[in-house]
Amino acid sequence: TPADGTVVHVEVRVAGRRSDGTQGAGYILSGCFRRAGGTTTQIGTTTVVATHEDNTAWIANLDASGTDVRVRVIGAAGVTIDWRARGVACEAP
Repeated sequence: TPADGTVVHVEVRVAGRRSDGTQGAGYILSGCFRRAGGTTTQIGTTTVVATHEDNTAWIANLDASGTDVRVRVIGAAGVTIDWRARGVACEAP
């Protein structure tokens, strides 16, 4: 959650692995967000710096919800995918 009155740039690496090990994916996402008046909004759109995936139906993205910056992932119906995300943030007051 960015502090109120700040702008934050985030870069996130996401990895997903189908539970049976037959498919996988990796993404690098970049986004910028502003928090003002208790609400976080995205500045522009998420840039997908890199995409590597066995299944093109899988998706990773960044968005804002309330006060939070979120990493959102979509897999495939009827499949269990184990997702991990790690990111860095640079915040300007």
